[in-house]
Amino acid sequence: MRYHQGVEMTLIGLALLASTLSQTVVAQSETRLGSRGQVIGVTTNVSKNPTRSVLPAMAVGADGKIHLTWMDLAADGLQIMYSSSLDGLSWSRPKNVSKSRAASAFPSIVVDDLGVVHLTWMEGLRADLDIYYSHFKDKEWSEPRNVSNLKGISQRPQMAIDSTGKVHVVWYDNTSGSFELFHCWREGATWSKPKNKKLVDWYITHDPRYWMTAGLAADVSGHLRLVWTDIYDQTQALFYSRWNGESWSQPENISSKPVRPRSPYV
Repeated sequence: MRYHQGVEMTLIGLALLASTLSQTVVAQSETRLGSRGQVIGVTTNVSKNPTRSVLPAMAVGADGKIHLTWMDLAADGLQIMYSSSLDGLSWSRPKNVSKSRAASAFPSIVVDDLGVVHLTWMEGLRADLDIYYSHFKDKEWSEPRNVSNLKGISQRPQMAIDSTGKVHVVWYDNTSGSFELFHCWREGATWSKPKNKKLVDWYITHDPRYWMTAGLAADVSGHLRLVWTDIYDQTQALFYSRWNGESWSQPENISSKPVRPRSPYV
């Protein structure tokens, strides 16, 4: 949230940084950007990991509580960590949510209107990767659950909540032989499941020649918006689609010029 005051811009909230030197997840609260772009604020080491902490993601609840997740290179491998704060200065002790013997990476986090924290990530070893999910409710994290259950490599999940309260996840998977974009959602305690026999009903787009990334978000009305990179006329382009509650709209090429867009976010 940005407020313009004269030549200065005050950022109310939190700025996340992944240090290029120590690779530590840190937070800056009540940061002010002056007319020359200088940063003034308090920096706090949230991860407190002696090795590497990367890929931070953040969500803020309706009560203003800040929820932070990231990937730690811990003694027992790559793990998904979580911490929270009420003011951006004092943070809870980092919690290992994934608790996996395999590698866990690329977390995505959202908070619903009831204050329940939803977290998803990719987990597995080499050619056996799946999308896992856990939620924080009543001061406890639920047992991680495999929500992809496909035979291929499932990776890089993105998550959002729609106007009805459903939690949606999109990710890439190569079960069919090439990477495709998949989608499932959680309604109550039940997850919809991609079915191997009906892959054509689930994938949105794919091209085996390029590495693709996607971004998912809900607008102020709770409608899902999806952006991703794909191939158009033999050129990598940026595409957009929206969810009407039952299906995705026809993809639109929103690239402004023939470039190779990467890592889109909404």
